[in-house]
Amino acid sequence: MKATEAPPVGGAFPFIFTDESGVVVTSQTEPFYGVGMIKLADAGRWADDLNLIRDRFVSAIQERITQTRERRAARGEVLPPRPKFPRSAIEFHFAEIKIHTRRFYEELVDYFVSQQDGYFCALVIDKRRQGIDPMAACHSSWDALITYSLMLLKNNIGSSEKAIVISDNYQKPRNHPHYFERQVVRGLGARAANVVMMDSSASIFLQLVDVLLGCVMYHYKMPVLTRVDSEKKAVADRLAAAYGIGSFAARGNFRLKKPNYLSVWPFSPRYQIVRT
Repeated sequence: MKATEAPPVGGAFPFIFTDESGVVVTSQTEPFYGVGMIKLADAGRWADDLNLIRDRFVSAIQERITQTRERRAARGEVLPPRPKFPRSAIEFHFAEIKIHTRRFYEELVDYFVSQQDGYFCALVIDKRRQGIDPMAACHSSWDALITYSLMLLKNNIGSSEKAIVISDNYQKPRNHPHYFERQVVRGLGARAANVVMMDSSASIFLQLVDVLLGCVMYHYKMPVLTRVDSEKKAVADRLAAAYGIGSFAARGNFRLKKPNYLSVWPFSPRYQIVRT
């Protein structure tokens, strides 16, 4: 008997992957802080496709290293032993986009945009705005991460959903009494199946959040940068253009459902922070 393909899983128990960008403390060079998330149910299909992109990315970097060593050897230079780079050592990070890697970041963006079940939301905090002081409101970077992550999650998990949340690892301060995982489960109540922090090298989904959030945040940062990086701008512009947007920052608060779900939420001080 010919085996039939299993149908996609239902969306009642979605995976949610979260990451942060910027710093919580007041900073002239880092005026923005953001938390982003993707939500999906059919994780196996996404993982298979995204890891193929990552494999091409890793291969291209390794080939570039080989070519560089060959050029140096041709010049008669004495080369050190070839470094070993395990696959896990090479990740997608928006901050590391270069001219020779940009095409892979664009491929990652294009993949997300092409998926009808894609779902991304970014919470952006402009610390320059009157009444916004994350450190004063939350008392520490760790508490701010918990508070703003919960704020984002509560507004993106349906009442009929029970989410499994995987967040990029952020080392818990040793003397802090609260665990991120416990606080998020407590804050979400029945809408959370469980929560865990994980190193981004272990999850292509966390790397995808990093890139999508990086695109949004870069449009916010551009006016205060001393130099705009053309490669990073190109990737950010590519994501925005897919939704008919010139600039995420200029658009402000919005929610779009085509080609899939994408929303950006500039934090307003009118939103009351409830400490858990």
